[in-house]
Amino acid sequence: MCVRFGFGVACILVTYLLTPLKRTGTDKERLDYIKSLNRRCAERVLELILGLKGYYIKAAQTLCGAGQFPPEFDEVFAVLLDQCPQEPYEVIASILEDQLGCGIDEVFEDFDPEAVAAASIAQVHFARLKDGTEVAVKVQYPDVERFFQMDVATVSFALQLLGMGSQVNEIFATIQAQFKQEFDFTAEADIMREVADSVMPNFGQHIDIPLPIDEQHPSCPEAGSLCTAKVLTMERLQGKPIRQHAIPLMTMFAEAHGMSWEELKRILESKDVSKVDLSNAAVRRVLRMGRISEWQSRVLAMGMKARNCAGRMVGACAEGICKIAIVNDLSLEEQWYVYHKTRELKEAIRTGVDLDKFRLHNTESAVYTIFMEDSTRTKESFRNAAEFHGMKVNVFDAKTSSFQKNETITDTIKMLCGYSTGQSLFVIRSKVEGVCRWLEEAITKYCRQRGYPRASFINAGDGRHEHPSQEMLDEFSFLEQKGWDTSSIHLALIGDLFHGRTVHSKVDGLRIYRKVFVDLVAPSELALPKMYEDRMVARGYVVRRFASIEEYLAQEKVAKIWYFTRLQLERMGDKVLDKAAELRKAVTMQREFVDSLPEGTKFFHPLPRDAKNPVLPYWLDATELNGWDQQSQNGYFTRIILLGMLGGHFGEDFRADPQVRMPGSPGLLSPGLAQGDLSPTNHDMPDDLDLGYSPAFLAATDFIKEVAMVADEPSPDKLSQEVGLVPIANGIIIDNLAAGQSIEQVWSLMYMVRDILDLHGVGGQGVRESTKFPGKGSGFISVPDVDISSWDRQPLKRLAAMAPGSTLKVMKQGSLEREFRLQVPPRVYNFKDISCKNTACVSHASQMQHEVEAFFERCRQSGEEQQDALAFNCKYCETQHTFWEIWNYEFYRPTEFAI
Repeated sequence: MCVRFGFGVACILVTYLLTPLKRTGTDKERLDYIKSLNRRCAERVLELILGLKGYYIKAAQTLCGAGQFPPEFDEVFAVLLDQCPQEPYEVIASILEDQLGCGIDEVFEDFDPEAVAAASIAQVHFARLKDGTEVAVKVQYPDVERFFQMDVATVSFALQLLGMGSQVNEIFATIQAQFKQEFDFTAEADIMREVADSVMPNFGQHIDIPLPIDEQHPSCPEAGSLCTAKVLTMERLQGKPIRQHAIPLMTMFAEAHGMSWEELKRILESKDVSKVDLSNAAVRRVLRMGRISEWQSRVLAMGMKARNCAGRMVGACAEGICKIAIVNDLSLEEQWYVYHKTRELKEAIRTGVDLDKFRLHNTESAVYTIFMEDSTRTKESFRNAAEFHGMKVNVFDAKTSSFQKNETITDTIKMLCGYSTGQSLFVIRSKVEGVCRWLEEAITKYCRQRGYPRASFINAGDGRHEHPSQEMLDEFSFLEQKGWDTSSIHLALIGDLFHGRTVHSKVDGLRIYRKVFVDLVAPSELALPKMYEDRMVARGYVVRRFASIEEYLAQEKVAKIWYFTRLQLERMGDKVLDKAAELRKAVTMQREFVDSLPEGTKFFHPLPRDAKNPVLPYWLDATELNGWDQQSQNGYFTRIILLGMLGGHFGEDFRADPQVRMPGSPGLLSPGLAQGDLSPTNHDMPDDLDLGYSPAFLAATDFIKEVAMVADEPSPDKLSQEVGLVPIANGIIIDNLAAGQSIEQVWSLMYMVRDILDLHGVGGQGVRESTKFPGKGSGFISVPDVDISSWDRQPLKRLAAMAPGSTLKVMKQGSLEREFRLQVPPRVYNFKDISCKNTACVSHASQMQHEVEAFFERCRQSGEEQQDALAFNCKYCETQHTFWEIWNYEFYRPTEFAI
């Protein structure tokens, strides 16, 4: 075969050498001539490869689209991806029955004898199982692995005879090792599940990944798994090959980042980024041309990020993670790493294995437990976890500290960082929300300036915000209960969901599951805040609400995992206290409810229980329903791992031990890293930037977009009011302001813009009333003789943050010169007239943390297009604000005499 291939290629090379180049005609005619020659030669190579099969087809597939040959070769070789010659059905049927150990009719209701696709080592048939599940069956050709290895050995030997042995031995050894796994379809099935566990928690709304029909699949027949070394049966998904749409998608991806497709290709090549293999992906919906959406961007970036995922994890842990203020401070792969290492640790303790490999062994590191609220389990488990690592433990007594003298927590932490010759790790519980995020930002900078070892922070609960370390131990406990099955979880959250920060952390912690079903069981007075429920829905969770346990058990779909929280009625005021008995009864477990529970149900609780009125009565302690005791112990184990990660001890073993089957690491994608350095707004620009008219607007392209000017629009249908409205020759018009708001709100927002930008007493303003939606409208403000060429980035950002969605029209000599669309800025800060309205936030004036200034980040809406919401999240406490709520401005309904 090697001789045949060599002779065939030699003949084609001779064709190139002997064919005279066309030297006459236009450039296009000469180019067409060369393309025709390339296509003829490519077709001859294809015919040769199809006759040889095996290794030669696989090699050509690998080279197809890799840029090694002229484009005509790629076009001709494309048939090798799924249109190779097929094996007869009789051969395929024989392999199937031999591999599955039963007849085809015993497993499949229907089996299409015609292959839908055929490639280098296998072909695919569509079929239907007995339960009606549509599947695709991939069957390996007979003896293909043996022939493949023979071909590789033959080619390697031939090259050695030509004196190239030293150059090719290592290459062909790598090829043989790599493709050995490809011939094992059970390994491919495992990878499919791992990729599904990786991608689905983030992008389940947009991406479907077929699962193998193995023992874990609900459609697996009684005969056993339909996945063997030579047969791979998987769910069938309808779609079209994405390679048909790859160039349009990549073009949109490039345009979304302000460049052409050719420029993007040059960037990728310069960064030595491996090519994204889209040959096995399919599009399941119609693609619309236009600005690429965020999920499409991430899909295209997946290949780039997957390549460096393990390295990023190792690097992060080697350096040490700086903070765990919220669950999302750990990426999904890092969360999986916590659970994997905790599982290893528990097994080592159970079997009596040496635990030294889990210890940090850094006696110079110091752990400070700073608890400004009472705690037993969290505080003591962290203290014991630190002692496990041999670290210095300092139990900080907030009640006798300088906090009582109104010292800010920033000053306190600065002082403590100077009292250790090694790394300082702070475990902080506080009523002040967002405190760990602020401290990581401020203290990291302080330690760098002072030359101190870096400091790290763990949030042990901040007000009603989050409790990430509790969420880690909760999810670990759920995984143990579920046997490490991550396909789905059905969870009931019961009790005080309004104040329960452990519940709030589950919005992000539950992302490790492909499908999430959450039942909220609480009276309206104790219901989960809308912000968190909206985030659950946005993540694709199925959310249901029930007012009481009794109502919940009256329906059929009852979860097997129940998570209770203590009622904190003392925080709710006198009106709620008057209904205390009624509220407690609604969420307290009763003996008569036990018979209605599904088999295998477990109860969990972050503890402590209220001894006087426990939602989990003490008679439950000795029952099989008790999952909270083991859950509490898991806090010690998970916190050992968290401290180790913060100390930089773990990370090099990011890949799980192959002997320990984990659900897989969802590390392929991470929302914060999908776009990487390609985003033009990835980094902040200074607010004091002043580059003149055009450069200033270009510098603000993350929130101001120039739009094409159109012919004059007809006059407004109806003006509800006009105040000092006069035409202007030079100046600006802010149009379409607060579109869709009530007339009263539009007026208030217009006056807010005038107040904050100090535009009173000049120009005019008015409201256009909507003809479709009574009582709604939009406003416009005209300001003459304003020259925005002198504006720097800061006033532009202020205007965009106050009037997102509106248009800024620049008038010159009575004509419209330029028009800009204002969008929500990615970040808003350094303004004295903004503040977070959550009084518990570390940035709120009432907390007297004078170093902290308000900082808002643009939040995202859910939905297919992922458009920007007209809202901001506080950077520290994550409280959501509408765009007008961030300003320190009292709204009022103006009168005609207000100006």
